[in-house]
Amino acid sequence: MIAAEIILHDQRAERLSYGRYAYGAYSVPGRLYYGLKTSIRFLLVSLVLLCIPGESFFYGVFFFIFVTYYAYVLSRLKTISFHVDGACPSCGEMLRFRLEPDEHLPIWKYCPYCDASFRISEPPEPAPIQG
Repeated sequence: MIAAEIILHDQRAERLSYGRYAYGAYSVPGRLYYGLKTSIRFLLVSLVLLCIPGESFFYGVFFFIFVTYYAYVLSRLKTISFHVDGACPSCGEMLRFRLEPDEHLPIWKYCPYCDASFRISEPPEPAPIQG
């Protein structure tokens, strides 16, 4: 897991706060392993749902199709997002957002405490020193 510094920017109040963005960069075998590992979880759920009479056909078929598609999507991602940690720029509460594997910066999120919207992005590169 790789952690990078990010900026949480509330445009209404013009406030900034800093946080961390956790993501993983995988090689081809690593991506296949991650896709297989997460797909096995869904397959186990589908096997449990197959035991329920009446709904087993719908849920079983749905999960088998979904697992195949989800494994394909995860195997094609080079970087997989995990979560974002930081303080809300408006109210100062510590936040942790779980991200979907295919979400990348910049993204917009809402604070669950004060309902403020803010943009999560990478900090700008510092200007080169002219000498």
